[in-house]
Amino acid sequence: MLIEDLTRQAKYPMKINDKLICSYIADFEYSRNGKIITEDAKGVLIEVFRIKAKLFEAIYSRKIQIVKKADVTSLTIKEKAK
Repeated sequence: MLIEDLTRQAKYPMKINDKLICSYIADFEYSRNGKIITEDAKGVLIEVFRIKAKLFEAIYSRKIQIVKKADVTSLTIKEKAK
């Protein structure tokens, strides 16, 4: 599965009734098999992010894929072992 159209720091305005509530900046965004994936790497899920993730889903009708720091660390260790 190759990814296409990789973008870093994609910015999304979070507007309700044409009023800007806040903005969300994704770490990465890409397309895989024709589907847009918005991805964020997090060590700790703080409350502000949880709220922004819910707003993002409500406004843009898709979820943010979260990669936790522990997942990335274990992947790096496994790759080094090869």
